[in-house]
Amino acid sequence: MIDEPVREKDDWWFHVSSVICFGEIGIVGNDGKHMDILRQFGGKYFPDGYDINGELTRHGPHTAVLDFAIRHITGRNKMRLKKE
Repeated sequence: MIDEPVREKDDWWFHVSSVICFGEIGIVGNDGKHMDILRQFGGKYFPDGYDINGELTRHGPHTAVLDFAIRHITGRNKMRLKKE
């Protein structure tokens, strides 16, 4: 993941932060857990009043849900230090 680059006034380079995650990815089976995860995403990202259950009935069984087990994280922050 890389955040949006920022360029401060009078700088010619961009300041960025990045994170790289290492681990294992597996597919969550088409069971209750699969649908619970999709319902949580729907509740978070769809607007109020949207028919989440209708969408899950139509598309949930055909949607892959991935589980990412993070084993190691590394990151970098490229920011210029301010001179006093």
